[in-house]
Amino acid sequence: MSKLAQSTREGLLSLEKGTLSLNPEGKIRAVIIYPNVYRVALSNLGFQSVYGMLNEIYNISCERAFLPEPDEEARFLRTNSRLCSFESSTPLSEFDIIIFSVSFENDYLNVLKILSLSGIPLLSSERDDNAPLIIAGGIALSSNPEPISMFIDLFLLGEAEPIISSAKEKLNGASGGESKEAILSALSDVEGAYLPQLTARNENREVKISRLTDMEISSTYSRIVTPESEFSSMHLVEVSRGCPARCRFCLLGNFGGKLRFKSAKKLLSHIDNGLSSTSKVGLITSSMAEHKEFSTIASEILKRRIEVSFSSIRFADLKEEFVDFLIKCGQKTVTLAPECGTDRMRQIAGKELDEDEMIEKICMLGKRGIKNIKLYFLVGLPGETEEDVSAIVSLVKKIRHNGAKHSISLNLSVSASSFVPKPFTPFQWAPMDDVKSLKEKLGFLTRSFGKLDGVGFSCDLPKFARIQGILSRADRRAGQLLIDVLKHGGDWNRALRESEVNPDYYVMRERDEDEKFPWDFINAGVSRRALYMKYKSVKKDFSATSDIR
Repeated sequence: MSKLAQSTREGLLSLEKGTLSLNPEGKIRAVIIYPNVYRVALSNLGFQSVYGMLNEIYNISCERAFLPEPDEEARFLRTNSRLCSFESSTPLSEFDIIIFSVSFENDYLNVLKILSLSGIPLLSSERDDNAPLIIAGGIALSSNPEPISMFIDLFLLGEAEPIISSAKEKLNGASGGESKEAILSALSDVEGAYLPQLTARNENREVKISRLTDMEISSTYSRIVTPESEFSSMHLVEVSRGCPARCRFCLLGNFGGKLRFKSAKKLLSHIDNGLSSTSKVGLITSSMAEHKEFSTIASEILKRRIEVSFSSIRFADLKEEFVDFLIKCGQKTVTLAPECGTDRMRQIAGKELDEDEMIEKICMLGKRGIKNIKLYFLVGLPGETEEDVSAIVSLVKKIRHNGAKHSISLNLSVSASSFVPKPFTPFQWAPMDDVKSLKEKLGFLTRSFGKLDGVGFSCDLPKFARIQGILSRADRRAGQLLIDVLKHGGDWNRALRESEVNPDYYVMRERDEDEKFPWDFINAGVSRRALYMKYKSVKKDFSATSDIR
């Protein structure tokens, strides 16, 4: 490790509160990696929680590693240096186990970068018994691990707690020095285990994903608080899993299982775990107001005089008691997701929201003093027309007009993202909108909102949405595409242009009802038939998508 890298590492460590000490009894050396840079990784609650849970296994010592910053990555390549762990600066190739926690498809390439920078052969088939065992999990991979299956020895699909509990039992007798094959054999029958190299793509098999049924076992909260994260010096705490809604576009709502809450006692204890490090708490939930102990939780949080934030809030949650809680917490900004500009498109998306009701609730927030409103929209949903995209601008204008009519000056921030079809959703059969169309729609919104005072606008880049779309529903052949992108220095355009597989095969075509999907072997407790019937029920409402110039 260079002196500059060592200095950067020491500086980041000095800012952390809650850093875990290495387990001196740990006979098995593991490193968990979020395949992105430090600032992004420390903002991910799943990564932080699994890091903490692994270090609670008495015979495992688990460190962390991250993707280097771009300038540091260039130095690694220039000097042929090797990537090391964050805590002890040990080369990653010297660990027994490397665990990737992957939440987003666009980070798949970073998995390959990290293996390459560590001097570890990319292909599982080319690694010998002296190489670390490469394990991967996370929500993106749990819904379809096939695109990176040639690089991974073992996938652990589903929610972490049952997996780690089972792994703890399997590794209980480990004394250190076990071969990679011995560790792999011990873990091969834990809940959610999938060994891609032992299973041919066309064989019939089923992997049941791990699902936590008792939220009292959950220990999902930040272990480390640092100003060097996306949520500066904020202690993140999971309130619930799953979602009460079943929006047709949403992986969480369809794949994440039924809505489950931590008890008030458990939740408050997890909040308290971070209060020695910070007074800022971020509550992660799809529906806080539906907690049956909400009144108790709200009262106890207010007693603690802490700053509370929510990732986003459902319109259905904006009831009097919950809004009162937001006001008393000093909340100044609320994030809401109308998703679409018209009632018709919201019905297609499965987002049953009435326009007048949305406007009324936003103005109610403004009257109560919450005047900073962030609004999320999707473009490119199946059946979308020019009028539907224009209606996004019209809806925001109506919100602003209604606020002004009641002498409320709202500060509106609008964000639009390109829709990407996901596995285990009704839209897994749908084609994705093409990049040209998405650029035109987002360009129209950029120009339109640029003319409105008091309205900020941001959007994603369709070219990256297309990459996500390819990797979301791809099969094993996408692995070679990722190798080519890495070989070409991250040049996706060149790799896609030279690919033997037409990338449009993954994104631009509508699937037949009975097409076999790469993820069909995963049992997520989701009825494929029910998903298709939901898709079929709205196809009659699709219109030919119009270009916006």
